[in-house]
Amino acid sequence: MVLPGAAGLEASFRSAIAGDESLVRDMLQGLVLPELHDRVEQAFGDADRRLPLAFTQIAGVILLRQVIRLEPLARLSIDEMVAALGPNVDRLLTGPLPD
Repeated sequence: MVLPGAAGLEASFRSAIAGDESLVRDMLQGLVLPELHDRVEQAFGDADRRLPLAFTQIAGVILLRQVIRLEPLARLSIDEMVAALGPNVDRLLTGPLPD
């Protein structure tokens, strides 16, 4: 299953692997993180740590599923991925963080 917008994400991650991390960094810093920062900060605090930690999970999925196409991850449905990884992302965004 191909995710919506996967081609653009795949191209960005391939560029990052090749040594031009600016596409992924600019996308995160310019679009994704500002959109979420205030909501996470107001609700749970420590957004400056929470968002990058949560994105490690998401970036790993993008890299392994879309770029490397590691099986069985590449063939899991979106629902299966959400069920498996959602609790980890949720914990990083909303749960207690180590000091």
